[in-house]
Formats: sequence, structure tokens, C-alpha cells
Amino acid sequence: MDLEKLAIEGDALQEKGDLDGAIGVWTGALRHLPDPAVEDPLSVWFLASIGDAQFESGRFLEAVAATGQALLAGGADTGFVWLRRGQSLVELGDLDAGVEALTNGFMLEGEAIFEDEDPKYEALLRERGIIPDE
Repeated sequence: MDLEKLAIEGDALQEKGDLDGAIGVWTGALRHLPDPAVEDPLSVWFLASIGDAQFESGRFLEAVAATGQALLAGGADTGFVWLRRGQSLVELGDLDAGVEALTNGFMLEGEAIFEDEDPKYEALLRERGIIPDE
């Protein structure tokens, strides 16, 4: 199974707006990898991508689950995983857990992690004093 090809195929579907198609491709790819609970960079990539597409489609609870699996698979040092997890938790109304996850992403990537994102997430960290006002 060419996992790189599946990654590219899923990306293309996501870019076209076919989020369910992308999730399906990436979920299928995971079946060819070791248990995602085991540290594996490919598992992290596919799970983070699934979480991203679920976030984009407004399925925040599913995005939290996928990003949680990505963390267990070794993604704790990946700022994007923390970003999507934090954003999803905020959207679900769990502000404290959301801020904690967003803070982890910020600590790994700096303010650049919020580029191209809704400014409300960065503003939330500023309101909490985690990012100093400029």
C-alpha cells in the first residue's frame, strides 16, 4: 500500500472541499499502520489530518478524539495537533482545556501557529495573559 499516495489523495480531496472523502482515505490508510496508540509518525500525520478535516467540517467532538489519538501516537511535539485540539475544545465550550491545548501549540510554534486562523483563538490566549499584549 502506497501510504504517501493516500496522503496526497486525501489532501487533494480536502482542498476540493470533500472533507468526508479525505477522512475516508486517511482512515483507510490507518488500517495499514500499526495500532495508532503506538508511536508512529505516519499515524500522527493521518490522525492530525483527520482531526483537521473534522474541525473544518464542524465535527468538533470527533476532532478532539482524532487529535487525542494523534497525541498518543507521538504527536505531542506537533503544534498543529495541539492547535486543532484546542480550537475544537473551545468550540465545544471547554474553554479551560481548550486554552491549555492552544497554549501547548503556542509554546511549540510561537505566534506563527495562529497565522491563517480565526483571530479569536489567539485573542483568547491574550485575554488569559498567556500571550502578552503588544
